[in-house]
Amino acid sequence: MNYQIIKTPIHNQISLKGQLMLPKRNPYTPKHKFVSAIELYTLLSLLLLSLLLQQVTST
Repeated sequence: MNYQIIKTPIHNQISLKGQLMLPKRNPYTPKHKFVSAIELYTLLSLLLLSLLLQQVTST
């Protein structure tokens, strides 16, 4: 169940990052890029932590 909860925000962040990596014609402010990058980093770190916890508890 954790994967279903974690899956959707990460997919949304990946699509957001794909839009942000387009040329700088987009009207995104640097602040918006910075915040979305931080959110993506925290989501990925949480996913890694959950995977590590599952490995520790399974052994």
